[in-house]
Formats: sequence, C-alpha cells, structure tokens
Amino acid sequence: MISLSQIQCFVMTVDEGSVTAAARALGVSPQAVSKAVNDLERSLGRTLFVRRASGLKPTPYGLTLSKKAHHMLKEAQELEDFSKGTSVANRDHLVLLLCIPRIANFASISQKIGNFLNSRLGVAASVDYCSFDTCAEKLTFGEADAFITIGKTGLSGLNVSVIDSIDVGVLLWERNPLSARETLKLEDVVEMPLYLTQNFPFFTDTVLDEFQEAEEAKGLKLMRLAMSLHGLFSALITKQGGIVMPTIQGVDDWLPDTTTVPFDVSEVGRVPLCLVTPREDKTDYCKAIEQLLIYGCDSHAAVSRAALGVHPR
Repeated sequence: MISLSQIQCFVMTVDEGSVTAAARALGVSPQAVSKAVNDLERSLGRTLFVRRASGLKPTPYGLTLSKKAHHMLKEAQELEDFSKGTSVANRDHLVLLLCIPRIANFASISQKIGNFLNSRLGVAASVDYCSFDTCAEKLTFGEADAFITIGKTGLSGLNVSVIDSIDVGVLLWERNPLSARETLKLEDVVEMPLYLTQNFPFFTDTVLDEFQEAEEAKGLKLMRLAMSLHGLFSALITKQGGIVMPTIQGVDDWLPDTTTVPFDVSEVGRVPLCLVTPREDKTDYCKAIEQLLIYGCDSHAAVSRAALGVHPR
C-alpha cells in the first residue's frame, strides 16, 4: 500500500538530491525518509534511484513518477486547504480572473484593473488571465473570488450576471483598406477570410449565433484559427483576412501594426460582459466585487467600462 508520506519523502528526495537534505526539509530523520523511499520501491516493484557515492540520481521511471507525484501532492494540499477553509482564510487580497487569452501586454492591463478595484473597494487586488476550466476550478476551490467572461454563458452551479455589453469587431492589419473605417458592415467582409478563435470560447459562440441570424452573413468565409503569432500574422498579412475580436483596449490592440474596427451594431449586436461568482459560500471579496459591479450606486456599465477599458460609443 502506497502512502502519502512515502510520496512526500520520495518527491523531496528527488528535489533535494539526497536523503539527508530531504529529511531536513521535511523535519524528520534521515532514517524515516530512507525507509519511506525503500518501502515505496518495494510497493511499486521498481527502482526509483541509482545509488552512487556522489548521491542519489532518479531513474527515468523515478523522474517521471516524481513529476506526476508533484501534481498529486499539489491537489492533495488544495483539497486539504479547501476542506479547512484555509485557501480563502489565508488570502489577504481579492482575486479576479479574466476568461480571455493571456495577451502580450497583460501585466499593465492587470495592474490597471487591480488599481481600479483597489481605489473603489479599498482592498488589494490581483488580476490574471485563465482558460474557462481554470477559472471555474479556482472559483470552486476558493482560489479566486470571481471571473469575467465575454459572451453568453450558461454555467450550472454558478451565478452569471451581465454587467455590460461589448462591440464585436474585426482585427485587421493596418494596411488593409478596411482598417480606416469607423465601423464595418457584413457586406464589407464577405469577400475576405474571417477567422474565429476558440481562445474566446463564449464570445465566439455568441458571435456565431449572431451571424447565423443575419441574412447577410450567409456568404461569410468563416474559419477557425489557433491563437499563435504565426497563425495571426498569416491570417492578417499573408491572407489579408480579419480576426473577429471583442473591442476592449489591450485586447484589440495587442499586436503591432493592427487595429480593431467594430461592426455596425445594427448588423452585429453587442455581446454581454458577465461577472461569474459562486452561488454559495461567497467570500467577503466576492460580495464586495458583486456590490461594485452589479449592485453599486454607480452605473454598472460605467464601472465595468472603466475597469476593463471598454471603448465608449
């Protein structure tokens, strides 16, 4: 039977390079670490270390096991913290996540949003970018207080509140003739490749619904695009196409020599900006950001625009 203490002793021995150093880090005797590692090897029926005069070196199997064990120990710690409530209790700042790609200038944008929340709520705040799965996981385990999505969301078990709406635009290379337009109509982009990226999952799904409802959209050349620099520049420059994007400062201008031109809202409607929070066991930080962005005395639209840099219309 493999025990968690055996795994901890094994991983620490790999990390520290010796039984003595591992024992010191764990606060136990070297004999206890050595026994735990030997017992683990017997249970697995595999050799985990090559014993040399210069020290211990993990075998290829041992090295692979160590990497997997690291993830297991992290999840075990998160589960323990969650059961005790310490993941929230030990946190002294608000955590807001954005369910959008980690864009090139994310550090300055995160700082801007954090400063805004700090000035309005009087608490320290950190902002990060995550995939939806990571956002939902961190919210569930109390590692985040709320996250923001762009587009229609149907998330069971979570509260989803619309706090604003955002124009749909097309990211274009600055030498594309359409980049000088103030707004675009669907007929303007019918002849060009138009790319959609799953890095904005809810946004993309919402836009596709909009396009399907528009009669003029039947002739659009819609294609999927992986969010890589090579793919982006190929789509914009080589193929003279456009990438459907939300028009948010920092998201729509993060590539050099590009600009985002919004669609005419009479043809492509705006998409909702949503705040996602737990239904139960809300942290005080969660309640505070809900009060600010949903129930505050200020216009929630004005607040969310200021926070996320949404272009005014």
